[in-house]
Amino acid sequence: MPDSVFSYPGGVRSASRLALLDYYFLFCLMVLPSSFLALVDQNIFYVPGRFDLKLLVAAAHVPFVPYLFRYLSGRRISWVVVALLAVSVFVLFQAVRSSYLGIPLSEIVVVVRHNLMYPILAVLLLSYLASRPMSVVYTLFRWIVMLTLVQALIYIASNFFEVQIFQAAVKDPLVHQGGIVFQNAFALPAFLLPVFLLGWISGMFGSAVFYRVLSTTCLIVVAIAIIRSMLVVFLMAMALAAALVIAKRGWASVGRVGTSWILAGVGAGLVLVAFPSHVASFADKIGLGGSDLQVRNLNTYNYEFRLRLIEDAFDNIERNDNVLLGNGYARAAYAGEYDYVLGGDTLVAPVLHTEGVAGLALRLGVVVLIVLASVRRLSSSGDGRLVVYPILALSFILPEFINIVQTEMFTHYERGVFFVLAAELVYERLRAEDLS
Repeated sequence: MPDSVFSYPGGVRSASRLALLDYYFLFCLMVLPSSFLALVDQNIFYVPGRFDLKLLVAAAHVPFVPYLFRYLSGRRISWVVVALLAVSVFVLFQAVRSSYLGIPLSEIVVVVRHNLMYPILAVLLLSYLASRPMSVVYTLFRWIVMLTLVQALIYIASNFFEVQIFQAAVKDPLVHQGGIVFQNAFALPAFLLPVFLLGWISGMFGSAVFYRVLSTTCLIVVAIAIIRSMLVVFLMAMALAAALVIAKRGWASVGRVGTSWILAGVGAGLVLVAFPSHVASFADKIGLGGSDLQVRNLNTYNYEFRLRLIEDAFDNIERNDNVLLGNGYARAAYAGEYDYVLGGDTLVAPVLHTEGVAGLALRLGVVVLIVLASVRRLSSSGDGRLVVYPILALSFILPEFINIVQTEMFTHYERGVFFVLAAELVYERLRAEDLS
């Protein structure tokens, strides 16, 4: 098996020179949406009532449109990609339907660009990636991993030296037990979980030390981010990936799996020593800092609040007799009021409100098909170089299902799901090589 996606098929380490459009692809995928890895204040892109960073991101993907038509006409595509295309067409259909319902174009643009346009962007990016030679695809993967690692290291350095390096979505720092804690979810790498899993799984296959360093670094970021749901998802993903590796490769892999967990423990120890304020803050957040009852009540309230938003969204479309297709791309509240369509507490509510049960089913259908395809691949790929891809996909998606109330998995396809789809593309090409 090659060293995961860093090695060219056949085990030869090879990097390909990238074309200008390849760099533009990376720019659209990672640099621009993150406001230059969160180092640039996204407000510089904001023109009140006219323009913002998300509209700029959407416009930046236009050069990839010709590759979509080439992709559709030139090759057999998987059912997963067909499902993603179906979601993209549905979004366009809903935009037209919303206009027919009398919703102003400006309102449609505001709602779609907030959380709902990303299936289209993911299809365009995937179409371009599918047009590139395998050596270029591997090189692009390297860039994705390395940019993720760079942003992760900046995040760690910012918190360790107590210096606000990131400029995007800046919040006032939390002073806890004499230390400064920076909490900025926007500054977290968009591909943190899939890149972590790449390193975690590759490490259990005995790959280079770099992968163990990669996974440990990502894990430290999660630990100091102080986001409970993220930490739970990561722990579940780690456990699932380890179980799948053992199930696929047998007890002979237990030693490497055990080593990976030991290194994860070392990473946890580093966090305890280097970030005591973060550890104390997180302990308070989960009820280990002396206010257990108050924290439990707050956690219960937050979860119940998200469930109520989902119930409100369903009640709204049921009351308007729009259960199937939703109310169209319009906000649920008046300007100045809290609006779950544009809010980020849960993404189930805005999808239900705007696209109905049909939209939610189509969006979830993409990830369900990825799971089914990955199970099939896992059972048919032996224990060689191909097995890392279905393990990565299953370890990424299944824990997110448990976190369904908060996950971005079925809306922001240009992030983790895109990484999984790109890995699927690599899998299919490697499998074709093996069969030939």
